[in-house]
Amino acid sequence: MARTTPGRRKRWLIVGAAAAVLVGAGGPYVYINYIQDDPPAALSLESPPAAPESTSGSGPPPGATCTRTCTRSTAAGAALSAHFSMLRAPRSPPSPIVVTR
Repeated sequence: MARTTPGRRKRWLIVGAAAAVLVGAGGPYVYINYIQDDPPAALSLESPPAAPESTSGSGPPPGATCTRTCTRSTAAGAALSAHFSMLRAPRSPPSPIVVTR
């Protein structure tokens, strides 16, 4: 087994450090400029196009029920509503506080 001399070890450390810098700086450069797709369009603050007005009247769409806001009734919505109303349901009344002297 051959021994490494201090000069050879120093040269390998310099080559390793240069390779690490090259990969650390060159890798992102190659990815950004050659591999990555074009970015999406920039966001803007322009107002969206107006929604088409319905000609059937001003009521809710068919299949919707109006309480506070118009929502479409679904089985999942009904289950969630029942779950949350159970969570909001009052628990047993508080027990009377007895004060003794």
